[in-house]
Amino acid sequence: MCLVMLSPWIGLASILAVSGLWLLISIGLHVINTSKWGSRKSWLVERLRVLRQLPRRLVALNASLACVCFGLMTLQFYLLLSSLQPVGWQVGLTLPIILVVSGLPISIMGFGLREGTAVLLLSRYGVPMESAVAAAFSLFVVNSLLPGLIGIALSPTLAAKKPCEGLKPSQG
Repeated sequence: MCLVMLSPWIGLASILAVSGLWLLISIGLHVINTSKWGSRKSWLVERLRVLRQLPRRLVALNASLACVCFGLMTLQFYLLLSSLQPVGWQVGLTLPIILVVSGLPISIMGFGLREGTAVLLLSRYGVPMESAVAAAFSLFVVNSLLPGLIGIALSPTLAAKKPCEGLKPSQG
């Protein structure tokens, strides 16, 4: 019920969940490196070994940049909603749930799921259905659709460029 009500405790729970996940990954890497599982050549073991070989500063930098990007996306969502109607800062706490639900592989690109989840969650804060749908869809357009269309438009230009001479193609 705590998730449905979306109190400020969601932020604390999210931080604890991410910390717990990081701890589980660290323990898992240690167990894999010190047990018989390390000798098996499974897909997961190989990926975790690659992760383990990365410099810790690089992993920390990558995690920090991911947090900054997610924070900016949360700010975008708040500003989009604020431009449509006055809202409190707590509406930003709904974004992680909206993004997780829109990532479920039961619709095409999360259409319908993202907007329906936004309507359901934001109605608890008195946000009208139209504003919730507009904010969720606008966030998708700004963060996914427009960059994707720009990438499609630039891909023939980038593919036509001569590859760097110092780089050799990888052999699979």
